[in-house]
Amino acid sequence: MHVCFVTHEYPQPDANHGGVGVAVQTLGRLLVKAGHRVSVVGTWREHHDAIERDEGVVVHRVRGSRLPAARCLPNSIRINRTLAEIDRHTPIDVIEAPDTGLAFLSARVKAPRVMRMHGGHLFHRHELLEKPALWRTFQERRSSGKADYHVSVGRYVGEVTARLLRLEHDKVTVIHNLVDDAEFHLPDSPHRPDPCQLLTIGSVCRLKGLRELVLATLEVIGDFPSAVLTIAGRDVREAKTGVTYREAELLPLIPPGAQQHFRFLGAIGHSEIPDLLTQSGICIFPSHTEAMPVAWLETLAMGRPLIGADIGPGRELIRDGFNGLLCKPYDRKDIAEKIKSLLGSESLRERLAANARRDFRERFSTEKLLDENIRFFEHCIEDHAKRQNGASC
Repeated sequence: MHVCFVTHEYPQPDANHGGVGVAVQTLGRLLVKAGHRVSVVGTWREHHDAIERDEGVVVHRVRGSRLPAARCLPNSIRINRTLAEIDRHTPIDVIEAPDTGLAFLSARVKAPRVMRMHGGHLFHRHELLEKPALWRTFQERRSSGKADYHVSVGRYVGEVTARLLRLEHDKVTVIHNLVDDAEFHLPDSPHRPDPCQLLTIGSVCRLKGLRELVLATLEVIGDFPSAVLTIAGRDVREAKTGVTYREAELLPLIPPGAQQHFRFLGAIGHSEIPDLLTQSGICIFPSHTEAMPVAWLETLAMGRPLIGADIGPGRELIRDGFNGLLCKPYDRKDIAEKIKSLLGSESLRERLAANARRDFRERFSTEKLLDENIRFFEHCIEDHAKRQNGASC
């Protein structure tokens, strides 16, 4: 089986990347290990095309347009040309793209097309009660219309997105984001990190709830003066001012006498995250909106006590009081109380950690989700072939 992913977010060495790119990379690598062929096609900012090989995944980097207002058409032409060239040499069995990725694909490659709902523009605007942009809405609806099959990384994001795109719920398959448990697992030697080492991972921006988390941490250090919050992630710059969110919103909140309680690591490589999780006592993710966050799954896989936002995907992932705790993402006092409850109870931390590992193995194991993806792709290929044969009769 030859699977081709169309995405501009596939991680580059020593470059920033988000959850979609990590999810595609993990799935692609594991498909290769299972004996399948995987290609990736996407644009990048260099002036030339390039082909990379990432643990068997063949990544085609297509030079992207430098003109923001006119990049869509030339980028689409190059993507379609590259897909046709790949298909000519090694026929593609199925094409997958994230929420808007199918919008401008041509019909030159006859393989079935899958739209994977990672939490697109419509979903996040809906969750934030904000009006969606017309252009992004047009792309997502057009992409959905070109998809032969829909799959979602979570039940909640799938249900909401299907409703917004006017799809029937039973037309969307749910397969959770996949984490490689060979990479994210507890170290062989027992390790008991300092519980006061707090951690959050993700882009440093408003939507990750970092303002509330910083204010909550300031309350926590009154009772637990050795607490330190580490914030790992790319610092997002405001387009209009060029000032980073950390500089504009977070640093002004921290009094001079409390600066030693906060560490900003900046962007980190995905391979660094297991060690970072191993060294951390409690992980907190008070996000305002998420789909099926990879960082949360990685935290559960490694059995770290987890506090996540009480939002749709959070309630799907975390069973409050069993494998983690849910917090009100806009309420710094509630976030602080949840952190304090974990810092004050070793038995609670150990119980949540043990349940997290057990629950991850049952619901999100690599073997289980890889098998679900393979069976889904095989169904798409077989069903699409039947439809094509039926149409030609």
